Amino acid sequence: MSQSVDKGAGPMQRAVAAYKKTFNTRNPWNRWFVRVWGVVAVTLLILLRFLPFSKWFLVAAPAFGIMEGIGLKKMDDALPPLTHVIRRYVPRWAAFAAIYGIWGAAVAHWLNFSQWYVIAVAAAFLGWLTDHFDVTYDKPVPGP
Repeated sequence: MSQSVDKGAGPMQRAVAAYKKTFNTRNPWNRWFVRVWGVVAVTLLILLRFLPFSKWFLVAAPAFGIMEGIGLKKMDDALPPLTHVIRRYVPRWAAFAAIYGIWGAAVAHWLNFSQWYVIAVAAAFLGWLTDHFDVTYDKPVPGP
């Protein structure tokens, strides 16, 4: 597959092209670091469901904090913060919906709501709305 992907390409083709582009730029990202970010993020997401907040926080603070600290230490180097990794690989609308939805599910679970998934869906929709309106407000108002 070539480095340029046409607009008709599917989401998986665009994600693969973005992944390849990541390591072919002027300041390529360290593959190991990006993969560790993936492992840390997925592990913390899984633990949301199985640990009470206090224990999850004790794991998340150092795991996320160390990685994010390394990523923020120097901008435009090979070790990006998680926000930049997400921005490169996940469409904005999906990232906002997923972040809000996952966090809503976790909080509802921690508060012992029996229908935590309803809160998750409502929070995900709020994330999508936030993205939709944020993008709309970034542009000038159309009309006369």
